[in-house]
Amino acid sequence: MAYRRLLGLQVGRGTVFLESISIRGRGNVYERVRIGRNCGLRDCTFFANAPITIGDGVWISMDTLVTTDTHLIGAASERRGRRLSLPVIIGDGCWITQGSTVHAGATIGAGTILSNRGAVVRDLPANHLAGGNPALPFRALEG
Repeated sequence: MAYRRLLGLQVGRGTVFLESISIRGRGNVYERVRIGRNCGLRDCTFFANAPITIGDGVWISMDTLVTTDTHLIGAASERRGRRLSLPVIIGDGCWITQGSTVHAGATIGAGTILSNRGAVVRDLPANHLAGGNPALPFRALEG
């Protein structure tokens, strides 16, 4: 992790990488990722062409993708339109479980749990259990 910090990755005290993480994108992607204190990340991938902010006490399970990239819908002759890069925010205390995807521009409120293989395409409120594709909050949790 030391070499990532030298490249600009911001990682809070007590945070652990339980297996490898991959941070990809254009330019110095490490400068666009901030990981808070006391987090745990296991075998996940970040596409960071815009800022990714991960709060304190967040756990991200294996096979999870967090991406800041999306595309506009193009003309019928080529549906993949222009690329957009939008920031992602994962609030304090969240738990992002195995195989989930957090898409460009999404904010996950503090204390929210995203169930396995959930796909976050829009904001999720704080202190909820959410899941599905697209991910929807389906139960409030004590805050």
